[in-house]
Amino acid sequence: TNGNSNTSDMVNEVIINSLKKIEEELKEIGEDKKE
Repeated sequence: TNGNSNTSDMVNEVIINSLKKIEEELKEIGEDKKE
């Protein structure tokens, strides 16, 4: 169980980091459209 939780924690961290990057990119795109 320990290995599984560690793996899922890593996966969750990767997903969260990816979502944060996408969110930042979308914000930049939105700012570009406003101009």
